[in-house]
Amino acid sequence: MTVDEYQQQYNKTYVIFYPLLTYQDANNNIYNTFPLQIVQCTDPSLKKFKCLDFSNVSNYTLMQDTSNNINIISQIYLNMYRGLDLNFQKTTVPNNCADQTEKDDVINGNEAFVFLKLKSEQYNTTSKFIQKNYRTIYNYVYTQIFFTSTINTQQQESYVNQGLVFQSQEKYTSPISYSWSTQSFNRQLDPTTGAGLSALITVTIQMDQVVQYFFYLVSNIY
Repeated sequence: MTVDEYQQQYNKTYVIFYPLLTYQDANNNIYNTFPLQIVQCTDPSLKKFKCLDFSNVSNYTLMQDTSNNINIISQIYLNMYRGLDLNFQKTTVPNNCADQTEKDDVINGNEAFVFLKLKSEQYNTTSKFIQKNYRTIYNYVYTQIFFTSTINTQQQESYVNQGLVFQSQEKYTSPISYSWSTQSFNRQLDPTTGAGLSALITVTIQMDQVVQYFFYLVSNIY
């Protein structure tokens, strides 16, 4: 059962997600933060999953450029809070928030995980279309532990040349693989991540500096 189904069944709020996109251009002293909306996924392969809506940040993209004295980076932060948690980002408490004991019982359950589906794409030389897959990453959750995960997204650039004599070239840019690391802190022992002051989980998604290049020659002669 998903957390949405559980919350709807009991008409109580146990956890809340707050996603953000940040954009930093250190050379020009530009630092912007944009809240992202969470919507129901429309892809049939993502049934029961929620997706991040980037429609309000269409002018920005996930990137990391530190070459030639350029220092531009954009990242996605996905924070998960309990209903009663309050800080600079989560400033309100839902009216139907479950009490502390109820939330702890759900969050500390044996089957309580945060599942993430991350899209990867690659050009299929047989079908001559971009083939889409999803990488599954999951995090444990526990009320006494603050988890922070960093996911590095490796990008690929595919160049498809068609024709043997007169060639046309198309370029495709898409994520191809992911690597991630997780750290955990005791919320009671560490005063900087004490209970009620921070998220249960913070996931940071950012671009890897490594880019893979693929070159394909597709013949139209059969």
